[in-house]
Amino acid sequence: MAVVDLNTCIVCGKKSESRCQPCGKAGVEVYFCGAEHQRAIWPVHKFFCGPKACPLVWPDLTTAEADAAWKQRTWCDDSSEAIHYEDRIPITSAFKQIIGIEENELQNVLQSLTGKGEVTPTVAARRQALVK
Repeated sequence: MAVVDLNTCIVCGKKSESRCQPCGKAGVEVYFCGAEHQRAIWPVHKFFCGPKACPLVWPDLTTAEADAAWKQRTWCDDSSEAIHYEDRIPITSAFKQIIGIEENELQNVLQSLTGKGEVTPTVAARRQALVK
């Protein structure tokens, strides 16, 4: 297993000393190499920023928020053109590496958080993995 340096940008992995202040106050170290990467991840990070970071609280989502999170899965901006970063990791890859959620499962998990999606045993297990 590889050792991960925690003082690295969550988007590109470059060494960084700039961290998300609200998350830091909550006891969670989230680093960004610059404002561009912080803005790039904000559409998803805002759901977990600051007091929601520790303990991690997966919020109830509106349908629009679930759709927005799904659209951000490949690091796209509002114009739907991919933002290209060297060594970037799409959020779907991060979820797969961290808790084993595949891209097709991620959409179901996000929809289940709106209270409208089907909560199958698999979706329930994936939701539980997110909050551990």
